[in-house]
Amino acid sequence: MKCPSCKRPTATVEGELLCHYHLRIFNKSGKQLEAPNKKSISQAARDRKYNLQAAAYKVKNPLCMAKLIGCQKHTEDIHHKIGRIGDNLFDEKQWLPCCRSCHNQIEANPLFAKALGLSSSRLSKTEL
Repeated sequence: MKCPSCKRPTATVEGELLCHYHLRIFNKSGKQLEAPNKKSISQAARDRKYNLQAAAYKVKNPLCMAKLIGCQKHTEDIHHKIGRIGDNLFDEKQWLPCCRSCHNQIEANPLFAKALGLSSSRLSKTEL
């Protein structure tokens, strides 16, 4: 069965068919709870700016630079070597174009990634 609101797969709760998302919105008595927080205007603007910059970066860097085992060769993701906090989000010097496979390996094995120079500590930004 599909959720009547969003067509996602459903679960039955007290006779109601609801998707995972709508289970969080409705409490057990069926009364609607407050909707999840929406992004602020400034955060939405920041996300738009990042998405445009990231799309242009992927065009300029079409090949994965991590080149780990199982590399799919084409850039799908951008790995942020020192995280996405603050201005690090927009610092292309700290970006690494990656395929999804390599990016998953980097994120799953942070010590391995640091040893290969694919990630850095946020505290060492001045050393980079």
